[in-house]
Amino acid sequence: MLGTGMGAGIQPPFQANVGTNIHFEEACLLGPGCMVKDQAPVRIGSVTQISATVRIRAVPSDGGVPAPVTIDRNVWISAGTPVCAGVAMGNDAFVIAGAVVLSDVAKGAMVAGKPARTLG
Repeated sequence: MLGTGMGAGIQPPFQANVGTNIHFEEACLLGPGCMVKDQAPVRIGSVTQISATVRIRAVPSDGGVPAPVTIDRNVWISAGTPVCAGVAMGNDAFVIAGAVVLSDVAKGAMVAGKPARTLG
């Protein structure tokens, strides 16, 4: 994995299909059962917390063109959340468990639902 930052933690089991397109910044954490399909770059920002069984896909499920996934600093992604290709999440975003993230999440936003929508 590229650029694994100081204090970054990955709890097993963890799956990556390429493994060389993932960049972890400092003090981020991936919970058990996470999967990263990294046919395009995936960047996980510092102090970001990704809970159990989150699936990050830099390739569309229909086999389309891979697109980078960018998760900025201090983001919390709750359990069981899929994050789709081409998504960018701003600093301090919060994703409620089970939300399906198909599009960008703004800085400081809280999202939930299928598909994920901003709350409030």
